[in-house]
Amino acid sequence: MLVVWKGITTDHPYQLNNQPMALSPGFANEKRVEHLAIVNELYTKAYELFKKFSSPSNQGQGRLTLCIAYRIAQTYYTAGKYDMAVRLAL
Repeated sequence: MLVVWKGITTDHPYQLNNQPMALSPGFANEKRVEHLAIVNELYTKAYELFKKFSSPSNQGQGRLTLCIAYRIAQTYYTAGKYDMAVRLAL
């Protein structure tokens, strides 16, 4: 698929400025950020809040709390931390 933008024609839409994507400073910064760790941190905070403010009649963990725990385990699995994923999944 050819993309034309501001008079520049390219096959790849992310190379519109005729500069490879790996050399752009924004991409170099994004490579250094560990996105899965940030996602896991946010899921963990959500899990703690759901446990803290759940109703007493809920008797332990509700569906949403278990869903968030599953997402945390899934994120650990995607990050390659299989031991943490298995510990949360069980």
